[in-house]
Amino acid sequence: MVRYGFQHGCDLTRNEAGSLEMTLRKGLALGSGLHLFVIALKLIGADGGGLLLPGTGLWEYYPAAMSKPFASLCSVAMHSVACFAAFTPSSEK
Repeated sequence: MVRYGFQHGCDLTRNEAGSLEMTLRKGLALGSGLHLFVIALKLIGADGGGLLLPGTGLWEYYPAAMSKPFASLCSVAMHSVACFAAFTPSSEK
């Protein structure tokens, strides 16, 4: 889908491609932001306990994430960078 969007953007004039780029940026920001929000809710323990709320839901429902914390932190870092990049304005005017 993204490849089609970029190909379509290359075929358009610069003014029309700018609006397509903004649409893709908003989609990336929305997807990454929602993913970070869901991860935060999981860590807080909204679904049965976690780091802040009592319970063991985090370790029961997400044992893979708790057994490999480096991979989980890499995922959070990647989505944070994607969200930051989506909100950073383009330098081309």
